[in-house]
Amino acid sequence: MSSRDSKGFFGSLFDFKFRFFITSKLIRFIYVLAFLFALLAYVSLVVAAFFESTLMGLLGLFIVGPIVFFLLLIYARVILELIMVLFSIAENVEVLSRQDGPAPQVAPSPPASTPAEQAKPVEQAPKAEQAKPVAPPQQPAPVQQVEKVQEEHQAEQKEKEEPEARQAAPAEQDDQTKKDVESQ
Repeated sequence: MSSRDSKGFFGSLFDFKFRFFITSKLIRFIYVLAFLFALLAYVSLVVAAFFESTLMGLLGLFIVGPIVFFLLLIYARVILELIMVLFSIAENVEVLSRQDGPAPQVAPSPPASTPAEQAKPVEQAPKAEQAKPVAPPQQPAPVQQVEKVQEEHQAEQKEKEEPEARQAAPAEQDDQTKKDVESQ
C-alpha cells in the first residue's frame, strides 16, 4: 500500500485536502455496480424483445442480449482500468519524487525586450570564454542501462552473423575452385 492508501475508507473520505485516494478502494464496488447494470440492461432488452414478438425475444435472448451485456461490461472494465492506471501513475510519481528529493527551482525568464533593445548588436564574449569545452550532460541511469542492453544485443547479433559468414565463405571458395578446374 502506498502513502495515498494509508488512511481507512472514512478517513480518506473526509480528507478535504485530497491527500488520500478512495477510488482504489471503491473500484471493485463500482465494477459490481457496472456488472449489475449490464445484467439489468440484458434482462430489459430480452423482456422488451419478447413483448415485440417471440422471434425477437429469442433473438434478444441468445444473440443481441449477450452481445450488449458483454460490450457494456468490457466498456466499464476498460474505463475503470484507465482510472486505476492514472492513480497508479500518481502513486509512482510520488514515490519517485520522494526518492529524488524536491524538484529543482526554475530561474525566472528574462523580461521581454523592447524593439529598440532588439535592434542593438549583440556583443560577443571574449575568445577565452568561447573556447571552454562543454561537458556532455550525464544520462540518467535507466538510459545507460538501455544503451548497455542494446550494445549487448548488437554484439550477440554480430556473433551470430560471423559463423554464418565463415560457413558461406568456404562454399564460395569451393564454387570458385570448381569453376577454375572446369576452365582448365
